[in-house]
Amino acid sequence: MKVDYSSRSLKIVCLVLVVVLLISLCCGYVFYDHYKSNSIIVNIEKQLIIKDLKNTQNKLEFAAAENKTLNTELVLERQKVSALLEEIGNANFDISSVIKYKNEVLRLNKVVLNLKKENSKLSKINDSYKRQRDSTILVLGNSKKYKDSLSAIKENLFKTIKNGSKFVVLNLKVEPLNQQKIKEAVVTYKASQVNLLKVSFSILSNKLDRPYSKQYYIQIIDKENNIIGLNKSKKFGNSVLYYSCLTDGRIEKENESVPVTEYILGENLLKGMYYINIFDKDELVSKSTFTLI
Repeated sequence: MKVDYSSRSLKIVCLVLVVVLLISLCCGYVFYDHYKSNSIIVNIEKQLIIKDLKNTQNKLEFAAAENKTLNTELVLERQKVSALLEEIGNANFDISSVIKYKNEVLRLNKVVLNLKKENSKLSKINDSYKRQRDSTILVLGNSKKYKDSLSAIKENLFKTIKNGSKFVVLNLKVEPLNQQKIKEAVVTYKASQVNLLKVSFSILSNKLDRPYSKQYYIQIIDKENNIIGLNKSKKFGNSVLYYSCLTDGRIEKENESVPVTEYILGENLLKGMYYINIFDKDELVSKSTFTLI
């Protein structure tokens, strides 16, 4: 009876030990599997962090090449990235390391974003300065052209009168207008408001034996060589003249100055310099300029 009881106790102890062993094995497997999974995840995160850091390094190098004014700051950030890459390569990674380096990557990405914004801002300022410089050069160039034009007109006028030509065009002027349906037209130099151009000049005859009607072709050109107005064409020999409108002036007697006024429609006009030329057939007899803003 006593032997039977001892045998039963031994069996129970063995059974308990087997159960404990199985539980230990299961727990060990679970812990190992969890550790293995964590190692895989950490390794993946490590590779992603390295990739992000290398991308950030490339962006910083590109930004440094574009912007010399921020070069010192960019060099410091690039050195930090290089140090991080070296540190990651030598470090034993765990979850806390992933969090630490991810935060550093986020910080660096913010730095790159801010540098891009700063670079964009500086580029816009540089573009603005360049446009102002180009505009100044254009205005100075056009001013010189205008002075040269006046000199040429005076010289041609002198030659014309000296050679005894019958007709001379004087006092060429253009007024940009804003014409409303009911209100009177008002002078404006804002391109967005101009819808009418008033062209005026005088015809003078210094040699006339009878009343005479004279035709002139008015040509107005914008900075892109667009013809304002009718944009019709007239062929003279081998050349073709494109013009804005055709005008007539009737002169009754010698040395009489006859005023001529024409209105030319113009909508969606561009900002910038405009050139107006007066042609007697295919011969340029007067020219001037005006500017819309």
